[in-house]
Amino acid sequence: MRKLWTVLTKITAVLVVAAGLSSAGWGQEIRVKFLDGQTGRPLTYEGATMWLGTYTRFLVAPAHNKEGTAKFLYTGHSIRAVWPDNKKKSQYDATELTIPPGLERIAVGPEVAAGICWDLGSPPHDPWYPISEVLQHGAVSENHCGKATAKAQPGELILFIRPLSIWQRLLDGFQS
Repeated sequence: MRKLWTVLTKITAVLVVAAGLSSAGWGQEIRVKFLDGQTGRPLTYEGATMWLGTYTRFLVAPAHNKEGTAKFLYTGHSIRAVWPDNKKKSQYDATELTIPPGLERIAVGPEVAAGICWDLGSPPHDPWYPISEVLQHGAVSENHCGKATAKAQPGELILFIRPLSIWQRLLDGFQS
């Protein structure tokens, strides 16, 4: 009986290690959620543009669900935009970018025209978030558009924006 338990314990240990290695191969998810700065409600139509280290390299991911969450996958050396199977990505959108050495930080903004609720500050403008901080603790942007607040979970980046009115969106559509 003792040999059986020893064998089962070893098999369980091997399975646990294998499961850990397979999940590490897939990477860690970074979820980006945009909230209305006045109401605190999620904006379900808003996708995210993520810059890696500099403003010359970016990824775009659409909102995936009713919470309006755009998803990215961090593998340790690259970040990949997660696209649902039923959506076609634009031919100019990169789906995966290698992270430049020493620049493990991200900046994120709304994909479509919307007002931001955080201070741009001096160059490089948007706040840059260390990837490790977002993965370990989560991060929330400033909100200068209202009194809404939020608390991020590990792996989550919450950004407050000011949605454009229907008239502003129509005018923006005519100008592009």
